[in-house]
Amino acid sequence: MYLATYAQRLLCVFGLGMVLSACGGTTDETPTTPTYTEVYAQMKSACGSCHATGGVAAKKFVIDSNSATTYTSIKAANLITTADASPLIVVGKGGTYTPAGGGTATNHTKNLTDAMATSWGAWITAGAQQN
Repeated sequence: MYLATYAQRLLCVFGLGMVLSACGGTTDETPTTPTYTEVYAQMKSACGSCHATGGVAAKKFVIDSNSATTYTSIKAANLITTADASPLIVVGKGGTYTPAGGGTATNHTKNLTDAMATSWGAWITAGAQQN
């Protein structure tokens, strides 16, 4: 009888531990705002092939090896406005743009994943600081 009681207590404690661990504990689940360094790295990998010096889209803005120069370039091109309508995100997700040389609005290829767009939007909403 004592063994059965001990086993029941052990199972109860184990079960309680499982329930509490499933609750997520007391950690803060709020996602952190990415830094420009993180956004720049994503931007370079997703957009850098065309928006590089000498690239086909370099007339609008340039992503180069210097993150500060890139930041100045995207700010000067007015690509950072609000999280919902930032051209940097809208166009990167496949929106339309007008070529730097003028002409008809064209659909951009979708280079941004939804996760990247959310991350960049959080960065912009937080003030789009350069670090």
